[in-house]
Amino acid sequence: MHRLSPKATYVTILGAEGFARGLLFVALVSYWVVQARLNPLQLVLLGTALEGTLFLLQVPTGAFADAIGRRPATVIGYALLGAGLGLQAFTRDFGSLLVLQAISGGAWAFLIGSIEAWIAQQAGTDGLERVFLRGGQAGMAGLMVGLCMTVLAGQVDPRLPIFAGGALLVVVSAMAAVLMTEEPISRSPVSKSRWREIVLAGATGARRIGANRTLFVLVLVALALGISSEGWDRLYTAHLMRDLRLASVGHLAPVGWLALVGLAEGCLGLVAFQLAMPRVAGREPGALLSALYVSRAALMVCFALIPWLPAALAAFLGAETVRRLAEPLIDAWIARETPQEVRATVLSVVGQADSLGQIAAGPLVGLLGSVASVAAALTASAGLMLPAGLLALRAGKDAAPVSVSPDPARADLSPPA
Repeated sequence: MHRLSPKATYVTILGAEGFARGLLFVALVSYWVVQARLNPLQLVLLGTALEGTLFLLQVPTGAFADAIGRRPATVIGYALLGAGLGLQAFTRDFGSLLVLQAISGGAWAFLIGSIEAWIAQQAGTDGLERVFLRGGQAGMAGLMVGLCMTVLAGQVDPRLPIFAGGALLVVVSAMAAVLMTEEPISRSPVSKSRWREIVLAGATGARRIGANRTLFVLVLVALALGISSEGWDRLYTAHLMRDLRLASVGHLAPVGWLALVGLAEGCLGLVAFQLAMPRVAGREPGALLSALYVSRAALMVCFALIPWLPAALAAFLGAETVRRLAEPLIDAWIARETPQEVRATVLSVVGQADSLGQIAAGPLVGLLGSVASVAAALTASAGLMLPAGLLALRAGKDAAPVSVSPDPARADLSPPA
């Protein structure tokens, strides 16, 4: 029996993770609002607990991945995430939910950057964009299947998809432990302990960012994206349901409509990934990402200001599809700019910048939504996206063109001979 290749392992894990997120995506938000009856402030604080923990632990866990191993970081991350999210099905107490959200934030801190750094080390940086796009495609397919299952399971018990999604993430942790292979980390001769190695990895990653102008600007891009995304992510559902009255259309419950919107987004994402793969080769990454960010900002404004539901919904789906396309491209760009020995640390710093932006801007955008309107807050989020486009264009001046494997039909998913 052949062991799966690193590329096949990466795609398999992201597909299973997407399935779990599909189970959790709609059900958890619905559970907080309907079953736990949380007020808007409590909903925001749940997000703050997750992002705050993520911000505090992002760099230490990235250094852990570089010093100890990307495989153990991934295994720990998925296990903690399954526990933090799945156990929320058993409590409606706000304090307990807050603690579980903080655990989930710590889990994401282990995960962000670890598996990307692992596949970059195992498969090399040539054609890395194609590998990341293929993983994103698998995750989107898994998400769609999970959303379908959520609609069915939610009819039995609204807590069932949450528990099932959490349990599946624990299974993904076990899959990562079995399928991921990793050479032992070569430790520095000056290091006398694993903890010293972790500190050394963190310091080396920070120095690498400071010495590389492109990486430094990409960290600022992540900060700008975080500033823009928090208000959007917290408020678009309220805009769909309350301002555009999506919930009043037909006879579907709100959770059903949210699942259908998620499925439509998934279908568009799969098509977009397939169309994008052969077209990114040779493109300057800064110009490509800048165009995507500006396009997304325009679509966000359309969603916020157009009062006609079909057109607004089309703008929303377009904005989210562009977002999904941009994410693996910037991940691949950062990975290509970073030596493999500090890659997870650098990706963690980028994730920390994103979290900092969300923590700093989220309450302000939420306040604007309360004082003015949700549409005004969403429009502000769109405006805050524009600096990311300008910064990406600046970072691209010194960057190499996007590279894609010359033979896209070859089995990224095939086992080794």
